[in-house]
Amino acid sequence: MHAAMHGYAEMIDLLLLHGAKPMQLQHDGRAAPGLAALFGRPAALGAFLRVDPELLSAVDGRGRTLLHWAVASQHLVTLKYLLGRWGAATLLEVPDAAGDAPLHVCRGPDDVLLLLYHCGAQPPSLSARNHAGHTAAEAASAAGCSEVATLLRAARAIRAVWRRLGRRRLGRRLWWLVVAT
Repeated sequence: MHAAMHGYAEMIDLLLLHGAKPMQLQHDGRAAPGLAALFGRPAALGAFLRVDPELLSAVDGRGRTLLHWAVASQHLVTLKYLLGRWGAATLLEVPDAAGDAPLHVCRGPDDVLLLLYHCGAQPPSLSARNHAGHTAAEAASAAGCSEVATLLRAARAIRAVWRRLGRRRLGRRLWWLVVAT
């Protein structure tokens, strides 16, 4: 756990080589790879994922994936690393134990933009609800993150307009034009 929190990739390599179990849970339900994501340690994440790429989709005692923890940390380098290098966009719809998908735990506008940009051909549902019955925009609003809530509502509105018009490719370009201005 200490090596993951502080990003000691070489130590993680040695521990894994000698049989350490990365998904062994702490008393609070977290596992070492999740701590590396939470504390923004991409080198430590790389050490875990190079040994076992399946850790990307593994869930800890709280039902969270590495993508959940990276989004919760608001550490953009870690988030970009998981999305770009390891293809974590496939986990955008995976809920944790509270029913929250990664978009539900976004608290920074940059996180939202990264998740929506890297979603690929299948964008995440912006109308999905967690166990409390909230969409990602409603969860952000309830947490006092008005910028995030506004971005998610705007993304949902833009998607709805372009679905009606049937111009997906043009819609994506328009979306990024709107976001960039």
